[in-house]
Parts: sequence; structure tokens; C-alpha cells
Amino acid sequence: MSYDGQPTTLQTEEEEEEEGEEEEEEEEEEEEEEEEDDDEEEEEDEEEEEEEEEEEEEEEEKERGGGGK
Repeated sequence: MSYDGQPTTLQTEEEEEEEGEEEEEEEEEEEEEEEEDDDEEEEEDEEEEEEEEEEEEEEEEKERGGGGK
């Protein structure tokens, strides 16, 4: 700090740099979380689609005459 209690330019630059790095890390973490959420949503959608397809196949088998047993 300078003699009048104000941060020196160097200190201010260092602080700004640290803040910038922290912000970057936070943004990266948020992006990763969003990607994970997207992946989870995709998996859920795929599971739902598979379940629907299975149900449709079962319905078709019933309509055709009882599934061959």
C-alpha cells in the first residue's frame, strides 16, 4: 500500500488478476455443471424413449396374438 492508504497499482493489478482467475474458475465450474445436467437430461430422455419403444412393441405383440407362448 502507498503511504496514503490506497493500494498501489501493482497491488491493484494483482488483486484484479486474482479476481479474474477466480471468476474464470467459477465460470468453468458452472459450465461443467450445466454439461452434467444436459448429459443427465439426455440420458433420461433416452431411457424414456426406450421405455416407450418397449411398450409399443408389447402392444404390437398383443395385437398380433399373444407373444408366441
